[in-house]
Amino acid sequence: IACSDYISGKHLGYAAGIVSSWKKAMTVVPKATTLGDFATMIALFETASSRIKYPKVTVTKGDTTVVLARTGSGSKNPGCISVCSEGGYSNNVFYGTIRNDGTFQATRMSTDAVQNLLVEFAADPAGVAAAHGKHTGNCSFCNKKLKDKRSVHVGYGKICADHYELPWGSDGK
Repeated sequence: IACSDYISGKHLGYAAGIVSSWKKAMTVVPKATTLGDFATMIALFETASSRIKYPKVTVTKGDTTVVLARTGSGSKNPGCISVCSEGGYSNNVFYGTIRNDGTFQATRMSTDAVQNLLVEFAADPAGVAAAHGKHTGNCSFCNKKLKDKRSVHVGYGKICADHYELPWGSDGK
């Protein structure tokens, strides 16, 4: 066996790969936790799933925006609710999953602001969705521009209110 006084770039790359794999294996994954009662949120998505194929909700508080979407049958966690930032599939941040048992499996990217927004939305889905709609001018559920006075007042549209079985119809007068 020949010995050399230097390490080639190829060997350094190989060693870096081993170290990276070892670090990943040694990193502790956050455990699923109970943040609050997500039963209302889970029921909201169940209701919508019987009416639309891909239920999705966007909620905002301050500078924190969270997109909640029902996972498909081919998902690692089918029927659960994924929690992400805004953006397309490759451009968003995955914060975690709300499981059907009501626990939240957070990722390392989840923040207190994200988790607080989830707890608020679970406690008052219509109120938090309405606040998002009033703040952005878009429906929290379909993201379309709100034009009808009644929709602007409640913060989401009539069709989405029907899909999610939420109150709608007052124009605030």
